[in-house]
Amino acid sequence: MTMKKLAVLLIVLVLAACGCIGATNSSSPTHSTLSEAASSEAGFAIIVTGLMDGKVTLDELQSLGGIGFNATLVKSTGKRINNTYVGVPLVKVFQKLGVNEGEVKWVRFVAEDGYTITLSIDDLKNAYLCWEENGRPLGQDDGGPVKLVIRDQPGKLWVKWLKEMELIGDENAVVIDGKVKLTVVVTADDMNELMKEFGENVTVTLKGKNVTFSGVPLGVLIDKARSEADTNNVTFIAGDGYTATVNFESAYEKALLVFENGDEPSFRVVIPGEPSRTWVKELVEIRVG
Repeated sequence: MTMKKLAVLLIVLVLAACGCIGATNSSSPTHSTLSEAASSEAGFAIIVTGLMDGKVTLDELQSLGGIGFNATLVKSTGKRINNTYVGVPLVKVFQKLGVNEGEVKWVRFVAEDGYTITLSIDDLKNAYLCWEENGRPLGQDDGGPVKLVIRDQPGKLWVKWLKEMELIGDENAVVIDGKVKLTVVVTADDMNELMKEFGENVTVTLKGKNVTFSGVPLGVLIDKARSEADTNNVTFIAGDGYTATVNFESAYEKALLVFENGDEPSFRVVIPGEPSRTWVKELVEIRVG
């Protein structure tokens, strides 16, 4: 092979190599990843259930007008982390959706990872749905695209990766609160699901007759609420203000939460071995103390 032919061959090989490198860069993983992230964010929406059915997209949230503010994340260890956020007040989101705030008593927030927390509407006066943190859009690693931030509440009540909000009213719901780490609200629909996994039947003698009740062991629900270590009793509160208190061990081990269908569906508690006066009907609250 002559020197001239060899030179031409080398030039062709170099050009081919450059073409391959150029082709690799044009379809780089970084470009693909960014496109997928943008696509995911574009299709994002928070589902609204309970008292109404609907959804709100990230674009719709942002169209309401973002507000910048400072908030301090207080961790369970006591560590304080100051951040700046951009988001929209939750009350403004409710207004856009046409929610009658007077009917809402509780809101259950559900995250993408399955985490749930139920908060009183009174605790959400300074709640924001945020899409920006410290000057940057919230990504998956930061709990985005949307994070619930409550300016005057500890970080344990904030919710990353928010995907659903369930609006709960007074009707057919009982709340478990007090010395617990997590407030739990049980609705009639919740009971249907809980009965499939934890449902039990108990037969007791009531006014000289054997009566069978079907319900969910209270211990299951207290475990969900994660009671504090120094609990001593449980108080059952009816809608008309009537109360009955039993010791914690008895309530945890024996009590059965029952949902009674009828003309006026309501919750009640049955506690075998305890006086029937403690079997509170039209139950609205279970306070761990």
